[in-house]
Amino acid sequence: MAGTAVTIERGQSLECGRLAAAVMVVFIHARFPGNFGRAADCLARFAVPFFFALSGFFACRAGEGQLLRRLRRVLLLAIGSSAGYLIFHCLLALAAGGSPRDALAGLNLRSLGEILLFQASPFAGHLWYLNALCLCYGLLWLHVRRRGTGGGAGLYALGGGLLGLYLLLEPVGGLLGWDIPYIWVRNGWLLGFPLFLLGHFLGEHPKRLSAIQAWALIALGAGLSLTQWFLLRPVELPLGMLLVTPALLLFLADRPGTRLPKALTAKFGPLSTALYLLHPAALELCEAFAPLSREPWLTPLAVLALSLVPAALWAWAGEKRRA
Repeated sequence: MAGTAVTIERGQSLECGRLAAAVMVVFIHARFPGNFGRAADCLARFAVPFFFALSGFFACRAGEGQLLRRLRRVLLLAIGSSAGYLIFHCLLALAAGGSPRDALAGLNLRSLGEILLFQASPFAGHLWYLNALCLCYGLLWLHVRRRGTGGGAGLYALGGGLLGLYLLLEPVGGLLGWDIPYIWVRNGWLLGFPLFLLGHFLGEHPKRLSAIQAWALIALGAGLSLTQWFLLRPVELPLGMLLVTPALLLFLADRPGTRLPKALTAKFGPLSTALYLLHPAALELCEAFAPLSREPWLTPLAVLALSLVPAALWAWAGEKRRA
């Protein structure tokens, strides 16, 4: 039962939000020092949940063929990125006077099993997002193949149940002192797919938020994130992101236009993808060849600048290839 496929328009505001989230991910991995850095890290934690929700939002009316094309595109990107980081780490090892075998040390049957079960990546930790997104598209494709486009109470109940399990294992388990492996909780099953379905639900059942309502929810979420970090650290309560993500998504989706030229914002999608994928390599290069430990405030900015240059070239090359 294929259903009727409808594509949701990618508004300028959503592309701006995507790029802002990618910049926030850079500041999670390349932190500013002190309490400012910890606060910035907390406030930036909405970024990856926003990516998942945004992908689900755009996929809410996609048919089988569209979902398969997106799955194939993300899968190829995940494979290419993994191969790229493997080569990059081999070259880093050689530059440091070591052996490429050092870069291959983590690649074994266990790590391959963790890719399949938990979407973890032995090549670069942040690539779990692409692996998890493949899972999301695959599961949604199975649902559409059986039931047609649209969500349905059963699908959203599944997402709610998985998110509830995540909340039990991650924050509650942390408060109770449970020693749960990180990848058992932060994976596509318990975090990525529920957030993907959250965006899917918001696309199917859009709610209009006034600017005051949206910013109040975003401020409340940011306040909860800061409070949990400074009072309960290192336990991470995701209540803040669960408020910020849907509020920001609905706010931007309802206001698609910006004052920026459309030709510019059209590049923000591929630019944000490239920035997300490339910034850990930029961070490793800064740490290996241009240590900035004496100027820790410059490190995040240097990583951002070093990432933006190849990311912009990536976006430009992709645009030329499509043309």
